[in-house]
Amino acid sequence: MRPAALAIFLLILVVCDLAPQTAQGKGFGIIVTGGDLGDFAYPFGITTDDESSLTETDAIPAPDPVPPLAYDLYNFWGNFSVVFQKNSGGPELRYYPEPRLLNRTGDAIWLKVTDRGAAVLDGAISEALAKRARGELEVDADIAQFRAVGMLDASYYAFSHAPASPRTTIKPSMAAYDPQGFYDPGKLLNVDGPVVRLTSNGAEFIGNDVMPILEGKPIRAPVAAAFAISYLTPAQGPPGGAGFFGYYASPDGGHPGRFWPDDAGYFGDSKPYFETTPQFDAFVRSAVQEIQSSVAPSRREDSSVPVPAVALAVGALIALFTFGLAAVRRHRSRTG
Repeated sequence: MRPAALAIFLLILVVCDLAPQTAQGKGFGIIVTGGDLGDFAYPFGITTDDESSLTETDAIPAPDPVPPLAYDLYNFWGNFSVVFQKNSGGPELRYYPEPRLLNRTGDAIWLKVTDRGAAVLDGAISEALAKRARGELEVDADIAQFRAVGMLDASYYAFSHAPASPRTTIKPSMAAYDPQGFYDPGKLLNVDGPVVRLTSNGAEFIGNDVMPILEGKPIRAPVAAAFAISYLTPAQGPPGGAGFFGYYASPDGGHPGRFWPDDAGYFGDSKPYFETTPQFDAFVRSAVQEIQSSVAPSRREDSSVPVPAVALAVGALIALFTFGLAAVRRHRSRTG
């Protein structure tokens, strides 16, 4: 990839972080698994209107006995929300189709599903079973979510993401937004050295290097990583766009490497990280060495772009945005 092309890609990274969005647009995404699906998982969307009429408003007593057939419903709002729910006790919702009941697992509230809600959920399950019969479903809800948000089709990049000053800490991508919801390039592009492409094969990276990490037990700690990993999905691929994937600290002093996933569900100063595997460390080692030395080896020809090129691209974006905003204001002043 030529430096100019990668600069354009990074410009996309600056202006859009679309990971939390789903193919269904307004509403939210659900991944259904369990029940007659077994370990197979199917992502689908629930519109805002269907969400508001999914269940009756009043809670009801828990059934006794609890029906045996149930489907796990994972709500997904970001790249790692299924992982987050699994590590927090399980799916947010559990659906019992025969009595048409929905259990909110977090507070143990039982709700009666409406006819409209049952049509949505039963329809999704029927479609999922048909897809399973055709061999079109992923096994495991984690992989299904990564597929749904485009992570298996993405390219991955690594770059230095050191704190801006000794008193600051590395911030997740949400901290790169200004109060109006636009990216603040000064916060986002805290880059010291080249941006290095790790891989263009997202499916292998997720399956071989990331998933084994996520099988471990997360530990909460403030983000203390010198490197960030970003992603970029192809324009014609699934929704997902561009954004931060997570933060990485190399093994040090006999301690294993650490990977902090970036997800909207991880609140607070301390966030869960996973200890990395030797395979993951080996996969990113050459990129880390390249970033540290700021010398791009010949085998990664055109896989990095100097920071000035990125800065120029961001400067051009800011100029265009300022010009467009001024034009809109002039138009409003004329028509108002």
